Amino acid sequence: MSDQAPRDIGRTIHAAAVARLYWQQRGTRARAMRAVAAALESSRADVLSVASGETGLTGEELRAEFERMVRTISMFADLVEEGSWVRAAVDRPVAPPRTPIGPNHDLRSMLMPLGPVVAVFGASNFPLAYGVCGGDTASAWAAGCSVVVKEHPGHPRTGRLLAKLAREAVWSAKVNLDVLCYLEDDGGAGHAVAEALVTHPLVCAVGFTGSIPGGLAIEKLASGRETPIPVYAEMSSVNPVIITRAALEQRGPEIARELAASMLARYGQQCTCPGVYLVDDDGPAGKAFKRELGALVRAAAPRTMLTGRVREEFERRVREVSAVPGVSVLAAAQGGAADTQRPTVFIADAAALRSNDTLIPELFGPAGVLTTAHVLSATPMEIVEHLRGQLTATIYCGPSDQEFPELGELVSQLTGCVGRLIFNGPPTGVRVCTAMVHAGPFPATNRPHTAVGPLAIERWCRRVCYQNAPAEFLPDELKDSNPLGIGRFEDGVWVGGRSTAAAGS
Repeated sequence: MSDQAPRDIGRTIHAAAVARLYWQQRGTRARAMRAVAAALESSRADVLSVASGETGLTGEELRAEFERMVRTISMFADLVEEGSWVRAAVDRPVAPPRTPIGPNHDLRSMLMPLGPVVAVFGASNFPLAYGVCGGDTASAWAAGCSVVVKEHPGHPRTGRLLAKLAREAVWSAKVNLDVLCYLEDDGGAGHAVAEALVTHPLVCAVGFTGSIPGGLAIEKLASGRETPIPVYAEMSSVNPVIITRAALEQRGPEIARELAASMLARYGQQCTCPGVYLVDDDGPAGKAFKRELGALVRAAAPRTMLTGRVREEFERRVREVSAVPGVSVLAAAQGGAADTQRPTVFIADAAALRSNDTLIPELFGPAGVLTTAHVLSATPMEIVEHLRGQLTATIYCGPSDQEFPELGELVSQLTGCVGRLIFNGPPTGVRVCTAMVHAGPFPATNRPHTAVGPLAIERWCRRVCYQNAPAEFLPDELKDSNPLGIGRFEDGVWVGGRSTAAAGS
C-alpha cells in the first residue's frame, strides 16, 4: 500500500531473495514461466476488461499488447530451457605448436544471474507488455533472478490482477510464489516506496520505463548506494523521420498515411511514436504530402489519454511549442470533449528546429513537428545532432537517392545516435526477436542495452570465469561432457547444441 513502511518493503524484498534460491534449475524456471503464460491466457477477458477500464486504451490496442506479453514470457521460457543463452565458453590449455597469449590456463566462463532481486518500474503506456508480467520481468526471471514490481499509479487494478494471476500460477507450478512480489503504491507516500526499493541491499538492478526526470532520479539513487547497481532506463525519444524528394515524388501520400497512422496509434503514447518530420521538398510532391498528412490529422477523433498527468504534460508541451517563434499549426483535429486531447502537427522553419531547445523534448502524445529541409545537405545533419540520442530514426528514400554520397553520410550520422535505423517504414511496431534493439544513446536510454528480445536477458547477468577448476566444481554448462547439450564456444569455435529433448531438459 502507499503507507507501507520501509520495514514492510524490506520484508517483501527479503522474501523475493529467499524465493530465488528455489529458482535456479532451468527446468523449474521454464515450467513456472509457462504456467504464468497459461494462467494469463485463461484470464484474457478479465485482464483486458480491467486494463481497458483504467487506461483509456482500446480493446484492439490491448489485445495486441496482451498477445505480446504472453508470447514474450513463453519465448523466454523456451530460451531458458534451450540453455545456450548463457554464452558458455570453454578454452582448454593449448598444446604445441600453438602458443597461448598469456599463461596456458584452463578457462571456462558463462553468464550467471546478477543478484537475487531485480526491481521493475513498469510503463504507463504499456500496462501489459511493459507491466507486471512484461519484458523486464520475463527476462529477469529467465536470468534466474526474482522480481519485485513497484505498482504504477496509472493502472493499479491491472497491476494487482496481473500479480495475483502470476503468483498463483507460480505456486501451482510448485515454485515459491515470491519469485514475483508486488509493492502497491497509489502515490500517497511520494517517492518513499521507490526509494526503499532501489536502495535495498538485496536489489541488484533496476528496470525502468518512463520520463527522463524519473529515470535519472532512480539512477541517482542506485549510484548513491554503498554498493551501486545498474539501472536500465528507457526515457524519451522523438524518433525523427527524414523523407527525401525522390520518396515524396514516388509515394508521398502513401508515406503521409503511414506516418499519420503511426502517430495516432495508441494515441501517440508509444515510445517509438514519430515526433519530428524532415521533408525534403516544398514543391508539388512536398505540398501533396503535407495536404494528406494534414487532412488525416484534422479527421482524427480526439480521445482521452492515459492518465491525468500524461494529459497535463501533453497540453503543457503543446502550448510551449505553439509559442515558439517560427512555429505554426499545420493541422489539428477539431471537436472533442473537455477532457480529450487533439492531435496536432506543427510546422517549423529549419532554423527554429535546429536551434530551439523547446522543440526538442518529445510531445508524448498525438503530435509532431514538421520542417522542410533539403535532406542531402548539412541542415538535416545539424538538426539530427541537435536532437541527440533516439530510440529510432527513419529514412524514406527512393532508388535514385543511393547515387548521392550525402545520403550515406546521413545514414552514418544517424547510426551513431539511434538504436534502430529504419528505411521506408514507420517507427512504431517493435518486433520481439534476437536482432531487435530497443534502446539508444542518452536521453533515449541511460546505457547501452536492449529492452526487447532474447538479448534483454543479459541486463540481469554478469560473466563468471573458472580457472583450472576441478570438474566437480564446474556448472553443467561448462563441463567437458556438456550434459545439458547446449550450444557453446569450445576452444574458440562455436559448437551447436543438441535438441532440448536430447539434452534431457
